[in-house]
Amino acid sequence: FLLTISNPATILSFGALFAGFGLMDETRRLSSAAIVGGVFSGSLAWWFFLSGAVSLARERLSENFTTKVIRGTSYLLILFGFVALGSAAYTLLK
Repeated sequence: FLLTISNPATILSFGALFAGFGLMDETRRLSSAAIVGGVFSGSLAWWFFLSGAVSLARERLSENFTTKVIRGTSYLLILFGFVALGSAAYTLLK
């Protein structure tokens, strides 16, 4: 949760969202505290839901399935790495 809430992309997206709704002009402390508290509570609730869902799924899925998912995502990451290297090489040699 702390890693997610401190992610620069998350901070910038919430800043853009607040600016889009005109909340950047809000100067009252109570309103600002309510906004920050709402974001905090929503993020915390999302992580509780996500952790609970993973915990339930882990109990119901076999270890073989977990191994297949880990291998599949590993292969995807390797593939994306090769694509990124190929793209960089193409840009440099172009």
